[in-house]
Amino acid sequence: IQILIENNRTSHFDEVLLFICKEYKKIDESVCIGAVNEYKDAFLEIFTASPLNNKALCAVGFQCESQFDFPILQWNVTLPDKPKPTPRPPQPPSPESPKLTVLHLSDIHVDFAYKPGSLANCHEPLCCRAGQPSANETGAGFW
Repeated sequence: IQILIENNRTSHFDEVLLFICKEYKKIDESVCIGAVNEYKDAFLEIFTASPLNNKALCAVGFQCESQFDFPILQWNVTLPDKPKPTPRPPQPPSPESPKLTVLHLSDIHVDFAYKPGSLANCHEPLCCRAGQPSANETGAGFW
């Protein structure tokens, strides 16, 4: 991969990713193809900026090498030996305080390939895109 980047031959980058993905068989081939098609530009950016060599990148991305063989991937966080402060009980506002209404939205995203009624529980990273649920399976809801 680094040779492709160094020689500005990134047009073959997706072919190499697909080969590695299929060779190590860590995920289903259709998932592999979808991931490469969806994220090849992000992978290229990461590989271009990464200080890791090909073996270390393979270890991180595909578990094709033991990560323990790469000291750069080994790190520890030493936490200070300092006691935590004693928690103080919360002080609720007075009943006369102005009220505030909060709307909390989380995990907002749009999936343009989402299909209501498709198979909701599949064995791929992204479900609710294809397949028909059987009588005892859950179909994807409208929302």
